[in-house]
Amino acid sequence: MTHILSAIEVVIPIFIIIYLGYILKLKHIIDESFVTIAMKIVFTIALPSLLFLKVSQSEFSKLFHPDNMKLVLYMFILIMFMFLFAVLASKIYFKRIEGAFIQGAFRSNYILIGGAILMSMFGDQATEPLAVSTVMVIPVFNILAILVLNQTSGPNKYKDALIKIIKNPLILAIVAGLIVSILKWDIPNSFKQTLSMLGAVGTPLGLIGIGSYLNLKELRSSIPTYIAVFLKLIVFPLIAITGAYIFKFNYIETVTIFMLFGSPSAIRSFIMAKAMNNNAALAANIVILTTACSLITYIIGLSVLGYLY
Repeated sequence: MTHILSAIEVVIPIFIIIYLGYILKLKHIIDESFVTIAMKIVFTIALPSLLFLKVSQSEFSKLFHPDNMKLVLYMFILIMFMFLFAVLASKIYFKRIEGAFIQGAFRSNYILIGGAILMSMFGDQATEPLAVSTVMVIPVFNILAILVLNQTSGPNKYKDALIKIIKNPLILAIVAGLIVSILKWDIPNSFKQTLSMLGAVGTPLGLIGIGSYLNLKELRSSIPTYIAVFLKLIVFPLIAITGAYIFKFNYIETVTIFMLFGSPSAIRSFIMAKAMNNNAALAANIVILTTACSLITYIIGLSVLGYLY
């Protein structure tokens, strides 16, 4: 029961800030141009600061420890499978690659919500599986998202797309963070504090931006949103925990897997969709609805896992 209350406590502030964004837009305090500029600030400064800090402070070597390799490899294979599944679903429904739909279906708010619930349930026992999976998840999620959100076309589209990926602030931050982590360089506390403050701007600004896109009428009639929610909260978590049970992961590892694949769509998916001129309205709808529905799926999923283990 404690972890269910923890999930509620984590999710409620998210909805309060989303609603604040909706009210600010309704009262004409913020407008489309503000949101566009704000998301660019988050995308080019706040998120890269946060990613660099997280990756640089991770113990990259733990990824290759035999006890962790099985978990990380299983997660990586599933992420790739679900990404390709979402691409196929996009081509069937939209007849094209729809980046906002694809990343909304496979990308998870694992660290913000899932991580908080894991720590609430297991305390220090969850630290290592959470840490090693995060080292893999952050770069993989961001690279795949950039691939599908990229709007490059023309004869040199693959070359142009590669250049955009290499120049992307998130990728640069991850690479820099990995170098610092591998070489075990010490970062001055004042620099860490600065990066932490810049990174902290990202989530609330992103949530306000999502709220400004809230359209209840459109949300009720958005079939792509419902498809993405169904994949994100039901199909993919069910596949993930079934495989985890078959491959005999322990209880903590299986709950960690469930949190990765069963958490709602990442807030960053909206920020990136907006910053990269993709379908920001669809991205916002998916984030809002998966976050709302995740309270129910968390309860069901954790109850089933408690029964199985």
